[in-house]
This record gives sequence, structure tokens and C-alpha cells, in this order.
Amino acid sequence: MGVKRSSRACNDWKICAEVFVGFILIWAATNSFAATNPVDVAAINRLFAALGSPQLPGWVQSGGDPCLEAWQGVQCNASDIITIILNGANLGGELGDSLSEFASITVLDLSNNHIGGSIPPNLPVTLKNLFLSANQFSGSIPSSVATLTLLTDMSMNNNLLSGEIPNAFESLTGLINLDLSTNNLSGQLPPTLENLSLLTTLNIENNLFSGTIPDKMLQGITNFRKDGNPCNTTTPVSPPTSSVTPPPSILVPGAPPPPPSQSQHRPGKQDGPSTLSGSRYPNPNPDPKDHPDHPDHPDHVDHVDHPDHPDHADHPDHLGHPDHADHPDHPDQADHPDPWARLVTRLVSRLVTPTCHVAAINRLFAALGLPQLPGWVQNGGDPCLEAWQGVQCNASDIITIILNGANLGGELGDSLGDFASITVLGFKPK
Repeated sequence: MGVKRSSRACNDWKICAEVFVGFILIWAATNSFAATNPVDVAAINRLFAALGSPQLPGWVQSGGDPCLEAWQGVQCNASDIITIILNGANLGGELGDSLSEFASITVLDLSNNHIGGSIPPNLPVTLKNLFLSANQFSGSIPSSVATLTLLTDMSMNNNLLSGEIPNAFESLTGLINLDLSTNNLSGQLPPTLENLSLLTTLNIENNLFSGTIPDKMLQGITNFRKDGNPCNTTTPVSPPTSSVTPPPSILVPGAPPPPPSQSQHRPGKQDGPSTLSGSRYPNPNPDPKDHPDHPDHPDHVDHVDHPDHPDHADHPDHLGHPDHADHPDHPDQADHPDPWARLVTRLVSRLVTPTCHVAAINRLFAALGLPQLPGWVQNGGDPCLEAWQGVQCNASDIITIILNGANLGGELGDSLGDFASITVLGFKPK
């Protein structure tokens, strides 16, 4: 009896041990396949802190398991984080410097948030899609984008980016879509963009690009959007011709009338005699020698040698008639802008706020958190011409910004030093 009982107890113990070991093996296997790569965990913890520790389900500032715990916007392949999509998640803060530490991430979409600061120079070289549009990024596009050799789509539109596009796209041979519209980017387009054979969409609208656009770029990119820049053509733009009527010539009593302007029709030999109605020559076919301007007419006065003619260069009343092309101090009318056109251009130019001031006040507006201020916008606009709330100008220069009691938040940012002529800055409470 005792032997049987001892044998049964021994069997029960073996069964219990096997069950326990089985549970251990299952737990270990589950965790060995589901646990997130520690390198990715450290990177996403630092990203979370740089963003200001926003309210994101699952996300923590230290430790955690993004893949096993299904953090919001995070997708994994085995234990590697491959996708972070937080589009319109009301994020702030900055990106920090941990992005390059992600081991296998291919998609980063942080569009439609309030993330500021600069785009970090160290980006994950495994990225295929980088979407940072509609944020508050400032500074320039880092030249390190040249390391993103797997990139196919990139959007940085609707930010506060400035400076030139780096000439660093030669290695991005797989790039298909690039959107840099609605920023403050300037300079010329980098020549390396011409050689991207797969690039089908390029949007650079509403920036400050200048210079010419190569024909190869215009013809090779199917969807090329470039409006809102000075560089809308491959040929230099001629200055507009003024439609303002020039001031009339001054006529001196007793002096012969001034010669017709160059723009008026002057009949030549092939035109035949003039038959204008109201002419003092009723004969429809008058002898040209009977005209007082003919050299053989007794009343002909040579304008060049007549010192009393107002168009003569030596006459004291000479006003630089536009047809006087031989005067050394007066260029031909074709090369000399209309004085009235110059006046109109000068008046209009004084109404337009300089680009540097617009960029500075755009960045200040973003730093303050985009408050409700009549007229103020995040990109572009004309504070002086449009009379933005609290803004006063002297000619085209912003000299005063007073927003006392305007219920503002956010920060002042780093753009105040860009105002060239501002003398008063007021943000007092009520």
C-alpha cells in the first residue's frame, strides 16, 4: 500500500513539474518574440520627452514595451519599430536628437501638429516616408537628407523653414514626391533635383525662390507646382511697361511745335503724303516741299541748330524731351523708365512689408501659439498694408507691436532679433 501511494505521489509531482516548465517556456517564448528592441525603446522614450510628454495612450518617458503594449501610432515588425504615425495628435515640443537611433523605422508621419524647433540633422537612414508638414519647424533643411537613400516621399510644407535647399539630393534616386510649399525658402533650386528620374511631384509654391528654372526640370517633372515665387520662368522677366501718360511737353509761344514722339507714326517715302482731315493743306496731294518741316521750305527751322527751341539741348527751358535721343545726359526713351512709372513703383514698394519683417512676425505668431489676432497669419501676408492688429509701420518697416491684454500664450521664440527697425514692443496684461 505504502509503495503504491509513494508511486502515485511521485507521478503527480512529475506532472506538476512538467506543467510548470511548460508555462515557463511559453512565457519565455512569448516575451522573446514580442519584446521591443531595447534600442528602439530608448529612442522612443527620448522622442516622447522631446515632444513634451503629450497625452498619448501607452507612451511613457522611461521603459515600456511599444510593440507588446500597442502604443498609439506605433507599428512593429517582430521586435522592431517600423512605423510611427501621429498625424493631428496635437503634439508640441521638438523632435529632439534621438530619431537616428531607431534601428528599422521606415515611416515617420508627424504632420498637422505644433512641433517647433529645427529639423534634426541626424535622421534615420532607413526612412522611406518622412511627413512633417503643417507644423512650426524653423531653420533650414539639413544637408544630411543626402543620407536618406531609401526615401520615396517627403513633405515639409506649411512650416517656417528658411534658407536654401541643400544640394544634397543626388543620392535620393528613389524620391517620387517632394513638397516644400508655403515656407520661407529662398535661393535657387539645387541642380541635383534635375537628375532624379523618378521624381514626378515637386511643389515649391509660396516661397522666395529666385533665379531661373532649368528646362530639364520643367520638362522632366510631371507635376511641378511653382506659383508664388519670383522664379516662374526660364527666361528673364522684362520690367513692365508703364501705362501712365507722361507729362505733356511745354510749348513756348512763337516756337514751332515739338517733333512727334518716337511712338507716333512717322510717314516715310513708302507711306505717301498725309491726308489727315483738318490738315492745313486742303490739297489731297500737296508737294512735300510746301511743308514747313521740309528742308527746302523757306519757313523751315532746323531743330538741331535752333537755340530757342525748347527741345534743343542748349535751350534754358529744355526739359529732356523723350524724343531728344542725342542729348548726352538723356538716354533713349526705350532705355529710360517713365518718371511717372518710377514714382508709382516707389509708392507701391513702400506699402509692401519687407520679406525679412514678414518672416520675423510669422515666426513670432507661431511661437505665441497662433492666437486669435485679426490679420495675423502664420505664413506670408503684409502686416503694414493689411493693418495687422497692434502693428504700426513707418513706410514699409514695422516699428511697433503692441498687444497689451491680448490674452496671448506660448513663447516669444527667437525671431525678435530679425526686426530691423522696431522701437516699441508691448505685451502687458490687462
